[in-house]
Amino acid sequence: MVVDNRIIDMVAVEVPEGGMTVPLKVTEQWGPGAYVTAVLYRPSDANEKRMPARALGPAFADVEPGDLKLATTIDAPKESLPRQSFTATVKLGNVAAGQQAYVAVAAVDLGILNLTNFKVPAPDEWYFGQRQLGMEIHDLYGLLIDPTRGLPGAMRSGGDGGASCLGTPPPTSVLVALHSGIVKVDEQGNATVTFEMPDFSGTVRLMAMARTDTAVGHASADVIVRDPVVVTLSPPRFLRVGDESRLSVEVNNVSGAAGSYGIALSTGQGISTDAENSDVELARARARRSTSASPARGLAIGRWC
Repeated sequence: MVVDNRIIDMVAVEVPEGGMTVPLKVTEQWGPGAYVTAVLYRPSDANEKRMPARALGPAFADVEPGDLKLATTIDAPKESLPRQSFTATVKLGNVAAGQQAYVAVAAVDLGILNLTNFKVPAPDEWYFGQRQLGMEIHDLYGLLIDPTRGLPGAMRSGGDGGASCLGTPPPTSVLVALHSGIVKVDEQGNATVTFEMPDFSGTVRLMAMARTDTAVGHASADVIVRDPVVVTLSPPRFLRVGDESRLSVEVNNVSGAAGSYGIALSTGQGISTDAENSDVELARARARRSTSASPARGLAIGRWC
């Protein structure tokens, strides 16, 4: 049988020893996919002292959506600098002639998405993905089976998945969550969007959704946003008046030139440090790090961060 929320097709055949192949014709009634279900009945046999038996095996068969699914890609830079903009181009490869296409692109900090393991929005998977079986199967064949001649069936079920764990810890830097709005696609199947990056260091995920009157699609791409030389400050969360702690400064030469780099620390009211200005030597090798720690003293009540 081929079923969805109704019986689409049904073929009755005799199965020889060793099994057989049953050809099925895929029609428009299958939609995005249907369940191909085999129901096997075996009669009783007094000579072999065999009771009647029944078996059921469903399997979902996907149907290729063809041009109903837009071939969507994003052309974006692998890396970009903070405090400036970058441009990405969304390309649609199979827009039907005479149809207008639209795209919407979101640029979101990957750290935010990892908090809830957020997945890239995929409208094509929603429309063309696997559906829950919308039918129930009932028969009276089970009344022919003697319950005293066999063992009761064991119910096997999972725990419906464990508790979902969080991804990365919550971000403490500037957050990025931008949206392009709805953008028209030109006659060549391209749409260009520009995002202005704040003072941000991390990975931004671009998520594009595309549609026409008859088709949908999606795509995603990651853009690393960072300075050539990244400075990370690790101050204490709080200080009491008279306390002394350590102020850690890490300089990471990701792609900058080798040489001497100056570090200037500016403290607010109520705190002091001995290293307001210092120099570090960074080699030309990528990802060369230099870490320094300076004393930080709490002098008065105030907000210094």
